[in-house]
Amino acid sequence: MRGLGLGLGFHRGRRGNTFNIADVALGAKGFYLDPLDLTTLFQDDGATTPVTSTGQGVGTWLDGSSASIDFTQSVSGSRPTYIGADFDGAASILTDGADDSLSAVFSGSAGPSAASLFLAVLHTGTGNFVTFMSGANDETAVNGENGATGAAVAINTGSPTPTMSVDGAVVANQDEAYDALTDGEWHLVELSGADFSLWEGFQIASFAFGYRFSGRIGRLVVIETADLTTDIRTDLIGWVQKGYS
Repeated sequence: MRGLGLGLGFHRGRRGNTFNIADVALGAKGFYLDPLDLTTLFQDDGATTPVTSTGQGVGTWLDGSSASIDFTQSVSGSRPTYIGADFDGAASILTDGADDSLSAVFSGSAGPSAASLFLAVLHTGTGNFVTFMSGANDETAVNGENGATGAAVAINTGSPTPTMSVDGAVVANQDEAYDALTDGEWHLVELSGADFSLWEGFQIASFAFGYRFSGRIGRLVVIETADLTTDIRTDLIGWVQKGYS
């Protein structure tokens, strides 16, 4: 079974149970999303009605960092669904592959010039789950399936070319990334070394390459490269993995 920790080993981080992601400097445009923290989830895009139980729609997912890169969906019928911790591991956000999505914008309409992304994801169908969008509609789809090639990863961020890994194993091309994913199982995805300075916003389960992501999204963190040390990377991977297997 290819689980979330394959190739990396499940761990609690170098500080064990004392690790607190809120104490990590992620950079001015770094952020993190945690579906295990119900205080960050609301049913409406105005963040007035809290999510309290499995099956409720998510209209707002608040960034846990000080950057306040919050994700919202104004259309009630296009809001993903909260799935509690009683179902197949830790709590997560479920998207239907049809029209569910959440989006946020970076302050100053530009993403970080260099950053890494860590994400726990359970894929159950075709489609991409994370897309950086620029004003010219260029896209970086992380583990998206391209209908023309059957690929699972499409990266278009210019120079430098980012590195993608699935469960700790670097994937050299789109076909390798697609082969690394097993539907119905949790995976750890890492994207590093990318220049996101042109990206205006960050979208979860946006429409790209003719598909939307169908599956569950767990913890997600983006950290600027200048703040990413070897020890911090180890801690962040442990935090993202926790509860998903």
